[in-house]
Amino acid sequence: MRRLATRVERWVKSRLGEAVDLEFNAIGSGRGGSGAPETGEKPSENRIWDRVWRLFVDTVLDAERRFTERASSFDASLEEVDVGLWRLRRKSWGVLRAKIDEEMMEGNLLLKLRENFEDKFRYDEAGVPRIWRPTDDIESLYTRAKESTLTLIPLLSRFRLEATSAPPPLDKWIGHTPSSATSADEEDLTPIGGVDEDEGKSLEEEMTVLNEAKRQDLTVRFKKAADGVYVEAKRSAIGGITQVPLYFYGLLLALGWNELIAVLRNPVYFFLLFLCAVSAYVTFQLNLWGPILKMTEAAWHQALEEAKRRLREFLEASDAGRQAMAMSGAKGDEYEMSNFNGKLAGRRNHRAGEDDDDDPL
Repeated sequence: MRRLATRVERWVKSRLGEAVDLEFNAIGSGRGGSGAPETGEKPSENRIWDRVWRLFVDTVLDAERRFTERASSFDASLEEVDVGLWRLRRKSWGVLRAKIDEEMMEGNLLLKLRENFEDKFRYDEAGVPRIWRPTDDIESLYTRAKESTLTLIPLLSRFRLEATSAPPPLDKWIGHTPSSATSADEEDLTPIGGVDEDEGKSLEEEMTVLNEAKRQDLTVRFKKAADGVYVEAKRSAIGGITQVPLYFYGLLLALGWNELIAVLRNPVYFFLLFLCAVSAYVTFQLNLWGPILKMTEAAWHQALEEAKRRLREFLEASDAGRQAMAMSGAKGDEYEMSNFNGKLAGRRNHRAGEDDDDDPL
């Protein structure tokens, strides 16, 4: 019976671990996040504890059915089955509470809150990422997303059902201790507040996940992270401003008025200007400016290399060019030799000075 109970407890732990992971991952995944459902709407954040409790109850009921069927095949008595089911419910609650504490660690919860905020701030209602512009009301979107995410901290701090605004009926669900239970059946069980009278802790305290100090620290750290995302959005919006000042157009019109009149009055200039404008528009619509600039740059480098080669060949073919190249090479060699001779003379003077210092006379 103990081996059977251990196997069933392992099955409950694996099932609860996967189900609770999915529920808490949905907190940090909005419409555009990786944890969003493929079809349908995103689950309501306010009913997370209701879903966790329902998953917990359904999983344990399934485990109790498995345990009862296997225990009946062992010809176990009703008292042994009652004790086994009572221990299974208590052990299952310990598994769920350990999993909740793991998900509610400060680092994990802060990461989920930041992802939740970014999904509400950086994505619109249709799940499309926002591209910030200077005309966007970034402050209102930031405030709304931050306030919505801050409501999750008090919601997650206590295990409460939305329908009753009270903790789940854990004491009634576990039930009283069977009369056939012995001290050996209770020695490895973890005390539960609100269920064990000698524990000295109420059911409300048992359902408290985050105390007041952790809530305040988590709120401060989340606000700092949200402020960083807001500053980044403001910088991207300001950095995208490429508008030319208005006074520049007036200055351009004043300085180029004569040229503008000459172009408009001359049919040939006007027709050429019209052709250039049409060509530039077609090139822009076909996204050909990039290839044209690259080809122009490559042609310029090729022409420059060809001009250098032709100039070198011309200098080598003429007598004056060969003499000039020879003179430039000789001057370079003379400079290098003079520099080398100067270094040798300096080294010799330094060695002579050292020898004079070593001479005692």
